[in-house]
Amino acid sequence: MGKTKILVIGDVRSNMSLLSSKLSSLNASKAGPFDLCFAVGPMFAKGATDVPLSELSLPMPVYFPDLGVPPPTLSVPLADLEKPAACIAPNLFYLQTKTGLATIGPMGADEEKPDPKSLVVSWIGKNAQPSHLEEVVKKAKHASYLGCDIMLSSEWGQGVLSLLPAETISKLDDASPSTFGDADVADMAAALRPRYHFAAAHGLYVTAPPYRNGASSGSVTAARLFHATRFVALGGADPKADPKDKSRKFVHAVGIECLTQMDRGALLAEPPNTLPSPYLGQAYEKVGAGGDANYGVSEASARAMMVEDQDAEQFRWQGRGVDNNAQNKRKREAQSGGDSQPSDTLHISGLNRDPGGIVNAQSLLAAVGGNESTHSVRLPPGKNFGFVQFPSVEAAKACHSANSSGLNVQGVRLMVRFASGSSNNGDNQSAGRGAVKSTLTEKDCPDSEVLFVNFPKTVPDSAFEEVTEAIRVCAEKALEEALNEGVDEADKMTAATEPALAVTSKLPIGKGFCFLVFASHSAAAMAIAAVTGGTDGGFVEDSLAAATPALSKLSLYWSKADLKQMEQREKDEKGLNFTRVRYPADSRTDCWFCLASEGCEKHLIVDVGTDCYIAQPKGPLNKTHSLIVPLAHDGIGAFVGSARDEVRSCADKLAALARKDGDELFVFERAIETRGGLHSHAQCIPIEKGLTGKLQEVISNATGKLGITMQELQNEDIQLKTIVDGAEYFYMEVPDGKGKATRFVTKVPRGAGMRIPLQFGREIAAVAMGCGEKSHWKACVESEEAEKATAMAFRESFAAAQKS
Repeated sequence: MGKTKILVIGDVRSNMSLLSSKLSSLNASKAGPFDLCFAVGPMFAKGATDVPLSELSLPMPVYFPDLGVPPPTLSVPLADLEKPAACIAPNLFYLQTKTGLATIGPMGADEEKPDPKSLVVSWIGKNAQPSHLEEVVKKAKHASYLGCDIMLSSEWGQGVLSLLPAETISKLDDASPSTFGDADVADMAAALRPRYHFAAAHGLYVTAPPYRNGASSGSVTAARLFHATRFVALGGADPKADPKDKSRKFVHAVGIECLTQMDRGALLAEPPNTLPSPYLGQAYEKVGAGGDANYGVSEASARAMMVEDQDAEQFRWQGRGVDNNAQNKRKREAQSGGDSQPSDTLHISGLNRDPGGIVNAQSLLAAVGGNESTHSVRLPPGKNFGFVQFPSVEAAKACHSANSSGLNVQGVRLMVRFASGSSNNGDNQSAGRGAVKSTLTEKDCPDSEVLFVNFPKTVPDSAFEEVTEAIRVCAEKALEEALNEGVDEADKMTAATEPALAVTSKLPIGKGFCFLVFASHSAAAMAIAAVTGGTDGGFVEDSLAAATPALSKLSLYWSKADLKQMEQREKDEKGLNFTRVRYPADSRTDCWFCLASEGCEKHLIVDVGTDCYIAQPKGPLNKTHSLIVPLAHDGIGAFVGSARDEVRSCADKLAALARKDGDELFVFERAIETRGGLHSHAQCIPIEKGLTGKLQEVISNATGKLGITMQELQNEDIQLKTIVDGAEYFYMEVPDGKGKATRFVTKVPRGAGMRIPLQFGREIAAVAMGCGEKSHWKACVESEEAEKATAMAFRESFAAAQKS
């Protein structure tokens, strides 16, 4: 079967003549002809195209998912959503659904009889929502799904920086692992397993090393079951760009055979230097350490940020929700070099001696004489150690004895010792993740309606939801059977009709345990007795595990978890995971706040002074949420720049207006340079007096989570300018509910600004106000007519307050 020859291009942004000439020249070159072309990044920018679309000449079909800013002459047939591709110009096809998975070939998309050149293509388009993501991910869960050949996205996936060397990352603006990239793109890439993932968005040409797909980074299972993925990012089409600058290359060519036609062995062959997945391993799973909300960052951001917390999670894989003292013991033993009691798992250290990457799951497995069906290999990414779990303690002891002086893996000498926390006798109980720190009995929880479920370490992270649902259904079924024993079929009760039998589940994100919530304590007691054989809990009965393998080695105990607290935390966290709803970057390039800029939305302006102006933001949290913006774009913070005196005066006026309405004013400024430059502005958000205590609590938790130390400015005579002394900063004025405010500031070193997320201050306010779903301004943008009406009312009330 011949390969399909394709071209992939980056941001076109209405440079249609360059697109046409580049594709035509490549098609006529020795490398051509090509069968297909795919485009990532915006196809159009604001204004007309440099070539009328009706006159566009493309030598092959071009498919793209990001429309960008449609030109005035564009008429896109979006009505027929049954067809994923809309032809908007000769040989130019818009993949119009928000997300998609389709077979695309030279003859079209999803044709009834795809030709041999067709490829399986997935994409995530502009403004995709989680519901759109679910639709396409559902297809990937089908047993017949093998993966896709190509995935297209404008943004990079969050976590992909872990694949790149430091010198490449340094070329990216705001390249912080905690915030860089898009969480939905990452989730889609992890679920759909593309062979090639093409992206744009950052103007840089990057080819990352291939990475594995699978349930667990670095595992033998992942390498055996799935093919690898190559991530390629492309620059933008710029007629003025230097063609010799390879770092801005915007065209990439590849020959690829459709995976549905390939030999299975060839498809699964792992390329050299393949890395663990940036989306499924340690770099992407840890959320909410300690159980608190991840204030100020998205779910995926928190996963990436807490990778740095080595002390808390160095032995993460050995047990989630297990005895912290046992984890600390393992840590101390690792640092002291002492050996543990014999177990079924060996700790392999010394990977720092292997800079060439010789030691991987396969070579390590071969060195210990194991095979994929009996042994498990885990190599935490970025660590100098790993683990091999044997089928029994005796097998591990034999390997330990044979390699007591060191394990030789293709010339690399590694040290071997027993790992703590593994099974010592191979029975059912020892196969779990370890003893719960304090397994609670029914006596400890006389009024509890909640059970704690601990997963065994053999459950991969990707199966957490499946296991949670399996134990929930099992508990619910146990209640039904217990109450329906001896009852006629017509009179039997079910959870669907009887709320007293219903069981709900709570699965903390990224954790190896879950909670089952019952309608009453008696229902919970009946369920735990039926599932484990005793009212104090234990492991799931063998008969139940035999019927439902997902229940194997699960343990259930009582929990004192407060359901109301859990629900409140979920409510709070809705606003703290805003990048789960994908908001694409704004395509305009001019400054949003310069009054002379074409993009400045002047209908939002409330009042204009000599050195600054007051305006409403896009997507305000309430009707009098405002911005104070210096007129000069001087790259200096609003509270320390040349307009500082008038900015201070405006803030005082807005505070007085808020108090007149019975509120207090929360003021903050993030004076940290972003990719688009810095036109400083302070945000002022009125908050109900009764919520000022909640605001202070949220700020304390948020800054603590991110490791931010806020300095209190106790002396009112000390100016902020003196404190920051030219540094970037984050500043807050926190009301006390009594008409006064406390000033706080933290200075930020140059280049470390993304440690404080772009929406940090707004997130804090939104959570404190109980509207966490509005944490990102794009979540509550109104029509221009509504904006004008709100701004007009604010303008009138502000003017009236100044006259009184």
